[in-house]
Amino acid sequence: MVKQLNYLPHEFYLYFFNLKPFLNIFYKHQFVTKFEKINNSYSCSFKNFQDMNLKDIKYTDILFEKN
Repeated sequence: MVKQLNYLPHEFYLYFFNLKPFLNIFYKHQFVTKFEKINNSYSCSFKNFQDMNLKDIKYTDILFEKN
């Protein structure tokens, strides 16, 4: 999930159902992953995705650095 904050106080969310294509965009432009950790402190409900039968839904923090 991506949280857009540049319109505070409003927050907009974007969900990735397959993270690999997103990561590949960064890797293609010579970014490397410096930090990646599952964030358990965020209480997000994924109930609205139940009908999609998705597996392994998680909220992850990722930090990239330009090589």
